[in-house]
Amino acid sequence: MVDGAGSVEGAYEDSQGRIYSLNMINNRIQRWAHDFKGQVYDYALLQGGKEGVVLLGQLSTEIQVYTQMSVNAELIKRNGWNGSYQNIVTTSSSNSSTIVFIHSSYDAPQEVYFIDNIDQLNIAQAVTSENKLFTERNLPKGKSHRWSNPDDQMEIEGVLLYPPEQFEQKNLPLFVLIHGGLYEADLNIFRASWYRCAVMIATKGWLVLQPNYRGSPGYGDEFLRSIRFHILSKPGKDILYGVDALVRDGIADSTRLAIGGYSYGAYLTGWLITQTTRFNAALFGAGAIEHVADWGLTDIPLSSIYYFGGYPWQTSNLYQEEAAIFQLDKVRTPTHIVVPGNDIRVSSTENYILERALNEINVPTKLIVLPGEPHGLGNNPWHEKIKIREELKWLRQYGNFYMKLVKRQENDMVQNSIDNKKRKLQNEITTIDKYQLRFRFENLTDGILYEIFEYLDMYHIYKGFFNLNKRFNDLLNDSNFLIKINILPMSKSNFESYKKNIVTPNRQRINIFRLSNQFIAENIFSSPNIILRYINLEILILENIDAKYLDKIINYLIDLPKFYSLSLSIVDYIQTLDLFVQIFRLSRLKYCKIIYQRKIIQQSSSIKRNKYSRSPIQCLIINGDFPLSLLHNLLSCLPQLQHLLINSIVNSNYIEKEEFFHIQLKYLKKLSLRLYYIQFDKFEKIIKKFFRSIEILRLTTFFDEAYLNAKRWEELILSSMPNLRIFDIYHEGSIRNNDLTYHDIINQFNSSFWKDFTFYWKSAKQICSNISEMNFNSVKHLYVYGEYATQNDINYFPNVTQLTIQHYLKH
Repeated sequence: MVDGAGSVEGAYEDSQGRIYSLNMINNRIQRWAHDFKGQVYDYALLQGGKEGVVLLGQLSTEIQVYTQMSVNAELIKRNGWNGSYQNIVTTSSSNSSTIVFIHSSYDAPQEVYFIDNIDQLNIAQAVTSENKLFTERNLPKGKSHRWSNPDDQMEIEGVLLYPPEQFEQKNLPLFVLIHGGLYEADLNIFRASWYRCAVMIATKGWLVLQPNYRGSPGYGDEFLRSIRFHILSKPGKDILYGVDALVRDGIADSTRLAIGGYSYGAYLTGWLITQTTRFNAALFGAGAIEHVADWGLTDIPLSSIYYFGGYPWQTSNLYQEEAAIFQLDKVRTPTHIVVPGNDIRVSSTENYILERALNEINVPTKLIVLPGEPHGLGNNPWHEKIKIREELKWLRQYGNFYMKLVKRQENDMVQNSIDNKKRKLQNEITTIDKYQLRFRFENLTDGILYEIFEYLDMYHIYKGFFNLNKRFNDLLNDSNFLIKINILPMSKSNFESYKKNIVTPNRQRINIFRLSNQFIAENIFSSPNIILRYINLEILILENIDAKYLDKIINYLIDLPKFYSLSLSIVDYIQTLDLFVQIFRLSRLKYCKIIYQRKIIQQSSSIKRNKYSRSPIQCLIINGDFPLSLLHNLLSCLPQLQHLLINSIVNSNYIEKEEFFHIQLKYLKKLSLRLYYIQFDKFEKIIKKFFRSIEILRLTTFFDEAYLNAKRWEELILSSMPNLRIFDIYHEGSIRNNDLTYHDIINQFNSSFWKDFTFYWKSAKQICSNISEMNFNSVKHLYVYGEYATQNDINYFPNVTQLTIQHYLKH
């Protein structure tokens, strides 16, 4: 016999499903699979019990097949498929045996399988095709997902179900579907019903998290029982920390969150919308919001007595502390409620109370009663369809109607114009009007407010909302959402107030920080103890910074665990390029942009390499004069480099004295260089030594007409840049070789080799007069300089899609 509702070994105590045998001769009860940590779901006898038993046991999110020869023998896990086995049945005769079972997984629907012996599990053949239609559909894909509750370091697991064709994508709208219970868990299994509705919600574009919070089976009896005395608060935190983890990892969009559950899942839903306003919509089905009447009216009162440690008059404090009803004034989440009309498990009165309370506090709500239905429905299939239909409509209306935010690059935070922000915000307001939401601004959910805040500078949010009321004060200071700080030009008093109320108390929440004043930077980063509190800082933008502060600031940044992007704009002239050595000490840096000015370049300039010189930088942008002689030293420090842009590479007289050694930059794919007075011969050398792997080359050159030699380029590309697929060259200068005309130069780039490349055409005078029949089909952008462009010139470029005309007016 399998028992999951108590214990035969002592007083009532909840445990996972177990299997016992009863000796009919001596009346002795023995437990099989004694050391199995999970839950026993089902069993069958092998050869009538002569070869022991076959068990279906749940560990984590899977139900697998186990066998045990006798009560004291070792429990053996059999080799089978991932997923979940169900309803195993065996038959046997003197010369044969048969095993039949059901199997399914996230994206494989249930079918019945048949085998002759237990060793054939992984080659079993389906004997039914009842769910063939599902296999022809584009189904959601699932995976298990783990996180921890930092309150007690308890590891929690759940199931993530991704929308079709969006497996493991980022920034998805999230629906948290909480299973009922208390003896249930979400598994690697295919389920599609009014109750197990994750598949249907995922097909509507939602990422669905199904958390196996504490109290769920499959993780040990201690995990199951740890819910006692904390029936909502502890599992509630397990769930919220799971949501936080998905948002923090960029998997879920913090502005598009919804939640729901049925039965005990609704208990938790009702509790959680009193603890946070982050959810845009909630689905509440057949749940309770308090526990005294729930104990008095349910058909299983012993459950309440066990979990609360006594009757309501014995442990009244627990009955009250774990009840949502006493905190309903905090709710801001639009809530949909479904009530079975004949429910004796959870009284419908609980749902009516919730609906009345939400109406009293002006929170959008809708109540649907399914007449004649018990707790588990089933009397009228149309009621099940109505439930799902109305809940999906609710999610469309409240859960996911806001525009998807495109993740901004770090500079987008400071470059979007006010007009553009107002226009986007007006789109949001128009969308709200579309759905006819009529409630006050302060009743908006946290998710909606954060959506609005995305279009405002944090300083303006502070000035507008911080002192409005306690709710907004808490919203700005007590949230887990990460924030972007852009210190605008302001008076000293305003800065000190902003720093005191927002920056300092929220250091751990800042992930993007932009400072445009060197004195403010010195104030903010005044000591290592302070900067180490910016534990979530990822992107730092320092503008108009004095070079003398850099060493100290960079030293402080070294120990930040998430810091990966640094943009520097140095206000004063620098003497050497040693700042690169300092920057390369940042062991987690992936992106670096440097803007600087140098005085006359000294021959002593260098980049001194040491044990810290190997940097993980993947994208490096240098906007300042950089000597070609130091390129070898620079690149030797950047083995992970993927994108390099140097806005000004300058010549130095002693470069010929240096020998460039080959450096393998196998990840470098994008290269953009602006070369000042550097001959093509020298450029060829650095291409051959450093840039064999590049796929995109964008080049600006001056004066050396060798850069217009198509044959040399063809040889260089074929020999040293075999992966090149985009070649963009801009050359400015004149042709000094009297034997060549512009016609000759252009004609070189019209060979078959150049058919796949797009090049730019720039002229200072009319040069096409001698070209009568040749068309340049590969040219897409025509750049005309001067006043000599004619209609006839355009005829030679039939595929041009972009025209630029540059002409300076004479004074």
